[in-house]
Amino acid sequence: MQAQIPGKLCFESLQRRICVPSSAWGSRRLGEQDVMRKDDQSKIEQGSLIGPGTHVVGQVFYSGQLYVEGSVHGSVCALPDEPGTLVISDQARIDGEVRAAHLVVAGTINGQVTSDQAIEFRPSARVTGDVVYNRMEMQRGSIVEGRLTHLSTE
Repeated sequence: MQAQIPGKLCFESLQRRICVPSSAWGSRRLGEQDVMRKDDQSKIEQGSLIGPGTHVVGQVFYSGQLYVEGSVHGSVCALPDEPGTLVISDQARIDGEVRAAHLVVAGTINGQVTSDQAIEFRPSARVTGDVVYNRMEMQRGSIVEGRLTHLSTE
């Protein structure tokens, strides 16, 4: 459920409330409909934030939703067999492998990207590395330097 706070975008679940500055998401306001298409929605009840100014060195494993506004030097991967949504703001940078069922990219990724459901590349997205995807949306201005490989649904 999305809550309204001026200047912030908030998502609430039974366990937690996450608010992030709406300015962190570029020119288009991010909402739940942007994170997952209606036919992809699964029951995700938890989320985490790597905030601006935070630098993580090492592997990051998560379940539920993860919002990255800082930087990660290492892989960022959803736990196996658990739904995972990863949202990377336009100020964020990840140097390493990225794996998530649902992925919204507005920032920079240097490494292989794998999504077995859906990827959305916002206009400010910059990816250097191969992308493995099931469904992908690239908005005008986004850049991917690497091979694109479609996952077979068979």
